[in-house]
Amino acid sequence: MRHVSLRDRCLEGRGEQSSPPSGAGQRPLRPCARWQLKAPGGCGSFRPLGGGFRRPRSRHHRRRRNRSVRSCVKRYRVAGGTFDLGIVNHAPAHSRLEDVLAGRQRLCLVLPSDADLSPDFSGLQDRGFIAHPDGFAFADELLGLNLPDAYRAAELLRLRSYVNQIGQIAEPVACGLGYTILPWSGIAACAQRDRLAVAQLARQVQHDLWIVQRKERVLPARIRTVQSVIMKAVAPI
Repeated sequence: MRHVSLRDRCLEGRGEQSSPPSGAGQRPLRPCARWQLKAPGGCGSFRPLGGGFRRPRSRHHRRRRNRSVRSCVKRYRVAGGTFDLGIVNHAPAHSRLEDVLAGRQRLCLVLPSDADLSPDFSGLQDRGFIAHPDGFAFADELLGLNLPDAYRAAELLRLRSYVNQIGQIAEPVACGLGYTILPWSGIAACAQRDRLAVAQLARQVQHDLWIVQRKERVLPARIRTVQSVIMKAVAPI
């Protein structure tokens, strides 16, 4: 079996070439294991034999979150047996996969703690949007549902900043620099979450989280342990 380092796994998601890192060079990459479960959307995957987590990355903004599960599963190769487990936000319609509903999480309009919790679209535009890889698709879902008369498209949002790290997306909001849209797990990942507030919206958006694995595959005990940890972590969200 070919050994793949943690750095290789991270760079593989970006399509980059890697060279063997030193021990000191690997240490900054260890948070990848934590980012996996906190990612606001998309998929997560686990290497065979439980050898660490892989954090998916995208080169371009994903303007539409509702991509087909077939392409998502193909990308992370759960069906092909490269990965033991995957986490997706839609039940997969794939003949080689079986799925378990792990839980649901609410999509939140995140504001500074001193902001009006019932904002109108004009107020949001004045504040400015803190964008992230899933932000535009989240805006289409949440703002399009709650502000249908004023909201037209994510492309027309006034952008204040763009952040690509899940634990840092809400940081500018905590500092009063704008607003963003995240699942609840994204708020929990923010170190300054006591300085954040969630807008009170009339209509809520919930995202399902599914754990998928290959049909008829008997998982090793250590992978079943990982699956159990995921279920316990996701259920309360």
